[in-house]
Amino acid sequence: MRSAELEQILKPRPRKYRNLIKHLSDYVFTAESDDQTLSNEDVFHDLSSSRGTSRFLGYYSTKGLDLGLQLFGVYDKLKKIGLSKPKLLMDTSDPFLHKLTLIHTTNGIDHISAELCLRRAPITLPDPQQTKAECLIVEWFMLQNPIKSFSRHRPQLPGQDHPGLGISMIIFEILYWMARRFNLDGVILVPNFLHTGILYGRQCAFLDPVRHGELQALTEMIDMKNTLDQLSWACAEGQLIDTKSNLIYNWVPAPMAQPVSRKLRDWFYNPVYTQKLRNSHNSTTIKIRKKYKKQFSDTWMTL
Repeated sequence: MRSAELEQILKPRPRKYRNLIKHLSDYVFTAESDDQTLSNEDVFHDLSSSRGTSRFLGYYSTKGLDLGLQLFGVYDKLKKIGLSKPKLLMDTSDPFLHKLTLIHTTNGIDHISAELCLRRAPITLPDPQQTKAECLIVEWFMLQNPIKSFSRHRPQLPGQDHPGLGISMIIFEILYWMARRFNLDGVILVPNFLHTGILYGRQCAFLDPVRHGELQALTEMIDMKNTLDQLSWACAEGQLIDTKSNLIYNWVPAPMAQPVSRKLRDWFYNPVYTQKLRNSHNSTTIKIRKKYKKQFSDTWMTL
């Protein structure tokens, strides 16, 4: 029997996004301002070229990406939190790693709200057959509100310079449909911190079932007393203890996957995966060290 959290990850995509994609032609995402079209041969050439490409992942035009972000509701969300429509920058000079950046200009100063670096690459699943899967790899993922300060309700978390944007679920949806467009098996991300693992865990699962069972147990620790910020800082500062071994628990970055194809979904449905996940979840005995409490400044930044 699979956990409720895993069922959430494996369920069909939200209807509003399925309907949106259904009614959009490929031309919407590939058209340039000069009304050029893109053939399958063009896509193949862009992806195989060693000199880089003018298109993101060899397919998306700047105009197409800009429209896609608008249609998925990203710009509306940004407007609601006080950010103007951003300028979209696309860097495809590296043929193997493409970068998107959103920049907002406020009082003549440019601020970055989002950065995303992607590449396509094969991975090997940790199943008995060592199955190969072609995936969209997220090498770098940053979302921040550069004009907002931290607050009591959203204090600074490890690795943060600014509060988040609250649009990560939309970005995950966009990544899913990108991977599906290229007939890839899934999206791969590596969370560098516990709180990013918990956030990604709403849409992704660790390829290693032991790690995902552990993550579920850690997520269940969050309550009124153990808030996300306290749990995250406890982990970052060596204040999480494995009560069985009495050793410090250290977060180790590892790949998580958002499954797209049947091949990748089958691994998460596999009885080997679900049994190891359940055993790991039930055997995880991690606690915050007694009397630990992270202190913040008046501006809710870490001291």
